[in-house]
This record gives sequence, structure tokens and C-alpha cells, in this order.
Amino acid sequence: MIPVALSLLLQGIGIGLFTVAYSDRVLAVLPIQDRGVAGSLSMVTRTIGHVAGASGHVLVHGQWERNAIASGSPEIAAFLIGFEAAFTASTLVAVAALVLALCRPGTWR
Repeated sequence: MIPVALSLLLQGIGIGLFTVAYSDRVLAVLPIQDRGVAGSLSMVTRTIGHVAGASGHVLVHGQWERNAIASGSPEIAAFLIGFEAAFTASTLVAVAALVLALCRPGTWR
């Protein structure tokens, strides 16, 4: 229970920090009269990211759960195997994105 709560807390903090910084960055590069469109576009890109992330979770979870059931695991164990695989995959994607963002030229100006 504690690891899940801490993970959700960390996710909430990360999303809060990202959302503000992302919106600020998008809106800062455009003239005032275009900021409504920019705000809408930033919301669309965030929504696409959320949908893609949730879809990826479902795909990874389902595949690992099916594999575990096929290999003889009980259903609840198979569910937990899929759950762990989905969150491990998302952690790896997040770490890879962080590394790529930090290694981008001009990041440390």
C-alpha cells in the first residue's frame, strides 16, 4: 500500500510540474492573439499523451497476463504479473525520456 501511495504522490507532483511548465513554454512563444489556439493545442497534445500511455498500459498488461495464464499461473497471480509489467514498462519509458531530455544539446545553458 505504501509503495503505491508514494508512486501516486510522485506521479501527481510530476504531472503538476510538467503541466505548468509545458503550458508556460507553449504560450510564451506566441503573440497574445494566438494564445487561445496554443492553449488548445497544448491540451490536445497532453490528452494524446494520456490516451497513448493508458493504451500502452493496457496492451502490456494484457499481453503479460495472457502469457502468465498460458503458462499455468492462477488468474490473480497473472493479473499481478501483468500489472507489474505495465508499470515497469512505463518506468523504463519515463527514465528513457528523462535521459533523452537531459542529454539534449543546450539543456544545461
